[in-house]
Amino acid sequence: MVTENAEQLGRRHATLLPADSFRPEYWSIFTECIVEGACPSSEDKETQIAWRQLVMTIIYYMKLGYERESLRITRHASMKRSSAPMAKILIPNGD
Repeated sequence: MVTENAEQLGRRHATLLPADSFRPEYWSIFTECIVEGACPSSEDKETQIAWRQLVMTIIYYMKLGYERESLRITRHASMKRSSAPMAKILIPNGD
């Protein structure tokens, strides 16, 4: 359930407009913010490692959803362009 929700959230990020409103480098920033917020540096190192592993797993599935949806959008746009009606080229028949 968590992985499906994370993947769905990643797909939604791929559809944000304008297209440059989300940058993939935000994943690592988000990871650090969550880990620091959930487990201050004064806490046990094992707890920090566990939080980091949990967040990194969630981010993995968010990235997966983001990349899949981005690819789908790109392919869909490419197919729309390639299936656009072509202008007829008139060739004189020599008469």
